[in-house]
Amino acid sequence: MKTYNIGGLAVQMTPGAAARWNAGETTRSDLARCRVIVDAGAPWAREVSLARATNRRLEPEVADMMDSMYATLPAEAGGIVAGSS
Repeated sequence: MKTYNIGGLAVQMTPGAAARWNAGETTRSDLARCRVIVDAGAPWAREVSLARATNRRLEPEVADMMDSMYATLPAEAGGIVAGSS
């Protein structure tokens, strides 16, 4: 797993999961296995599944942050968009 940025949030996912996210083809397995760090760096930071993070009823603010955003590697890793060549 690598840490990608999606809408300013740190998301731990495989390169394949990131490419599927960017293509709009996220699987149930991706939703269960990928982890989103909410409020990273803060004392109250927490980790939730991608399924929970994208659920507008359970995590409305987080879901809004991730909506229509691409998974990218952090700037120190070159800022590459997953799934691009």
